[in-house]
Amino acid sequence: MKSTIYAALLLVLVTTQTLHAGDSLSRAAISGDIVVVKELVKSGEGVNDIDRWGWTALMWSVYYGNIPVAKWLLEQGADPNIKSEQTYGSYMVGTTALILAAAYWQQHTDITKLWKHFSTRKPMPVM
Repeated sequence: MKSTIYAALLLVLVTTQTLHAGDSLSRAAISGDIVVVKELVKSGEGVNDIDRWGWTALMWSVYYGNIPVAKWLLEQGADPNIKSEQTYGSYMVGTTALILAAAYWQQHTDITKLWKHFSTRKPMPVM
């Protein structure tokens, strides 16, 4: 009986980790730790992975004004047009990194410069 419970718990833990791809990358983007962001991407985390909160690392880096992280993610191919999958605060489902950049343009002029530079990129095709 105990082994069945332990096996079920292990399965839940493994499944939960798989479903929340990008959580470590998002946390590093939130904290502005560019070294960790680079290491995580190098080790296989996707720059466009959506985390458990329904956002990408790019969205978080813009939201928190971590410009070096946002710039680096964009240079690595992060898509500023990916839509959030969950509401966070006052930002509804469908928010993009570009929307966040526009919302924070007065507070973070560097975000506006990034937005102008990368907003001309074409969205990735839907598969």
